[in-house]
Amino acid sequence: PQTSTMMPISAKVAPAARQGWALLLLGLLLGHVLTLFRIFIMTDTRSGWIASGLGDCPHRPRPRMELFVPVFTAPGERHFALRQGVRRTWRFPEEAAYRFVLCEDSKEGIPSDELSNYFDILFVSCTEGYSRGLLTKKLVATMRAALRDFPADWIFKVDDDAFPKLDNMLEALRAHRRHQPDAHVYGGSFYQGNSRVVRELSSKF
Repeated sequence: PQTSTMMPISAKVAPAARQGWALLLLGLLLGHVLTLFRIFIMTDTRSGWIASGLGDCPHRPRPRMELFVPVFTAPGERHFALRQGVRRTWRFPEEAAYRFVLCEDSKEGIPSDELSNYFDILFVSCTEGYSRGLLTKKLVATMRAALRDFPADWIFKVDDDAFPKLDNMLEALRAHRRHQPDAHVYGGSFYQGNSRVVRELSSKF
């Protein structure tokens, strides 16, 4: 007579379950590897330029940086919220790169999670502040860092509470270059020669 052997259900399910868990762990590991590879490809450790759009693809040449955007910010919760707003809402063309600019003495006031999760903060040699020429010194230090580490055609300094249309600005700069290829470009407030010099020590200016 034929005899049949009845295997417990757990014995039949166990190999399939182990195989499923193995595939799940393999998928998670592969996802982490791809994420690290993408970060490595996107970040140029020499210039700190994080590319975007077509520049992310490792098989295509990275577009030449035409516009560098130093975004002035400061320590504190309010400015952290403003930086997050910039990251979520500003649209940067492929040929543009940005950095939030802070003085080195304010590094302790930046959340450690922000420093580890984002690679878009530039610390320059200056003292954070507004009066007694500190803001001007921060701008000078930023320009020196930009010329040294971010070789771009144009530099556009802006604050973290603004909302510029960088693609429109870049097109306007390109049009200006086509008509006057050797001319320099400056945009901002011009000193007219008739402004009163503020000498009051109590003034923040």
